This record gives sequence, structure tokens and C-alpha cells, in this order.
Amino acid sequence: MKSKTSLPVRKRDSCPVSKVYSTQEGVDGSFHLSSKLKDKANIAELKTRADTPDIRNLQRCADFVEAFLHGFEVRDAIALLRMDEIYSITFSIDDVKTLRRDHMSRAIGRLAGRRGKTKFAIENSTKTRIVIRNSTIYILGSYANIEIAKDAICSLILGSPAPKAYSKLRAVTARAAERF
Repeated sequence: MKSKTSLPVRKRDSCPVSKVYSTQEGVDGSFHLSSKLKDKANIAELKTRADTPDIRNLQRCADFVEAFLHGFEVRDAIALLRMDEIYSITFSIDDVKTLRRDHMSRAIGRLAGRRGKTKFAIENSTKTRIVIRNSTIYILGSYANIEIAKDAICSLILGSPAPKAYSKLRAVTARAAERF
């Protein structure tokens, strides 16, 4: 039984996606899927083949392409293919708190920090990857680490100063490290 999935590709992302498709042998080779980028329709299409060993390979590769389209680097998105316990979540700043105009840009600025310092601190302490695109936030990592990062991001959106978020993040990650 053949299954297929199609992912919409924005016009500006079609060139980077085509480069990934031309260099990424893992999707076609090791996962035994057929992949095609339809430029005219702006769709990335993945199909199972007769020799596809596991139907879950289709979802894993779709997650990989979707993560790349959201803005994650290829090496980070490949973790979705290789590791079982890696997930990607998406949420909007408006899901946390409704902000308008200048307040929205201040919240995005608090998330990023000066020269990306806050974002990198959250990424490094929680072992996740974060992409902030307009008012949408994408997080890639293990489930427990995503929850810790999301809590830190939500507190920053709600107006907490960065040093307070750092200290809370340090305490939570120290407790999580003790558990394991």
C-alpha cells in the first residue's frame, strides 16, 4: 500500500529546499521513500515505495522537511530522522498573551536578547533549538527539555526580566539533571 504526504513550500523557501533535496540521500536511500519537489505547485511530496520497511519513515521524513521549512538548520533537523525521542512544537506569542504593535516587538526582543544571548542561553541550558519567526516560535528537542524551554519563553513573553528567567532556568535545569 502506497502512502504519500505533501507539504506546502513557500516561494522563498523553494531554493533552499531544492538544495537539501539534492544533497540529502537519507530520505531516498536509507528510508526507502520517494521525494519530489514540485516547483510550480510549491509542494514537497514524499511517497512510500514498495520496499519501504516501515510506514513511520514517511512521518519522520515529513517532520524533517517541515523542521527545515520552519527555519532549523539541516543538521538540527536531521536529528528528527536519526533519534526517536526528538520532537518539534510550534506556538505563537498570542497563545501566551495578546500583544499589539510595540509590545509584540518588545516581547520578541526579550526572547532574542542582545545579539541572541537570551535565546542561546535557553537553547544551551535546555539542549533544544529555537527558531523565532515573526510572532511564531518553533522548538526542537526532547519532550522534557521542550517543556522547560517553553516555560522560560512564556515567562519572558509575560514580561519577566531576562536575569530572573536565567536564574529560574538554572534552578529547573539543575533539578532535571539531578533526576537523571
